[in-house]
Amino acid sequence: MHKGDKGTVLLSPVIWKIGIKNDDKNRPFVTWRTEMQYRNLQNLKVSQIQIFLTAVECSSLSRAADLLHVTQPMVTKTIQTLEHELGIILFIRTKGRLVLTPAGKECYEQWHNIMILLERSVESAHSIQEGQGDRLRIGMGILRNQGMDFLERIQKYKNQYHAEVFMEKHPMSFLLRELQKDCYDAVLISRHLLDDVRNRGLEWKLAYSSCLAVFVPLSNPLSKKDQLHFSDLKSESFIAFSSETDPQYLNLLNNLAMKEGFIPRISCYVTDESSFEPNLILGNGVALIDSMINLDPTQIRKYDLKDLPNNIILVWKDSNPNPNLTRFLSLF
Repeated sequence: MHKGDKGTVLLSPVIWKIGIKNDDKNRPFVTWRTEMQYRNLQNLKVSQIQIFLTAVECSSLSRAADLLHVTQPMVTKTIQTLEHELGIILFIRTKGRLVLTPAGKECYEQWHNIMILLERSVESAHSIQEGQGDRLRIGMGILRNQGMDFLERIQKYKNQYHAEVFMEKHPMSFLLRELQKDCYDAVLISRHLLDDVRNRGLEWKLAYSSCLAVFVPLSNPLSKKDQLHFSDLKSESFIAFSSETDPQYLNLLNNLAMKEGFIPRISCYVTDESSFEPNLILGNGVALIDSMINLDPTQIRKYDLKDLPNNIILVWKDSNPNPNLTRFLSLF
C-alpha cells in the first residue's frame, strides 16, 4: 500500500495479455505478463461491482444489460474500466463465451459477500434508526412440509412479540458459513452437519425429528420396490455433495456403505440441495439426503431409511446478543 496526495492506493499489476492458448484438454487459458503500478481504489464504484456481479451470474454481457436495463456497450465498457483500473483480467472472452479467470472468480466471490453485507448493513441501520434494532434474520434450508410449519412458528412469534423477522432459503452448508459471518441469527440445517458445528462457538437444539432417505428417479427399476434398504444400493451410482460444500457428507456416505460391504460409486458432485433434483431426473444416480428435503414426487420416489435418524436442528452462535433470539428459540 502507498499513501499519496490523493489518498490510499493499491500497488497492483497492469496485465498485458499475450494471447489465448489451449491446454492438453483443449481448454483455453490466457498467457500474460505483468507490470506493477499504483492503482487508486477510490475510483471503484458500487455500480461497477453490481454490473460485474450481474454479468457473472448471467454468463452474458447482453443478458446482464437487459436485466439491468442498460445498453450492452455500457456493460462492456464498465468491465473494461474495472480491468484497467484494477489491473486484473476478469473474463476470458472466446467463441462468444464469457468465462471467469481465477482472479475474476476470486473478485466475484469476495465482492458478492461484500454486497450482501452492504445491503444488510443499510437494512440494519434503518432498523436502528426506526427503533427496531432487535429484528431477527433466519436462514432455512430447502425443506418440505416442515418449511410451512417453520413459517407458522415464525408468524406466531411475530404476532406475540410484534417483532421484525426476515427469512431466506439457501443450501444448508451455505447457511452454516453465513451464520459464522453473523449474517443470520439462527439457521435450520440437517443434523449430519452437527460435527461441523462443534468447536465453533455454536449452540443447537432439535427442531424436527427426521431420518435419512434415498431418492430414486422413476426411470430407475429400484423405484418399483415397495421398500428400499441401503444394502440395495450396492450397484447404484450416487449423486453426492462435494466436500467443499459439505465436508461431512462423504464420510457419512462411506461409513454407511462400508457397513453394508461396498464402496459407493460417485457419478457426480453437487453444490446444493436443489441440484439433486435435475440430476436425479436425468438418471445420473440415486441420492442420500434428509427425508425432509423437497424434491419433485412426480418424477422422483423417496424411501425413508427410518433406521438412520438424521433430524433437522436449529443452530445459533452462543455469543449472539440479540434478546429476541432467546424468545424465538423458546418456540422449539
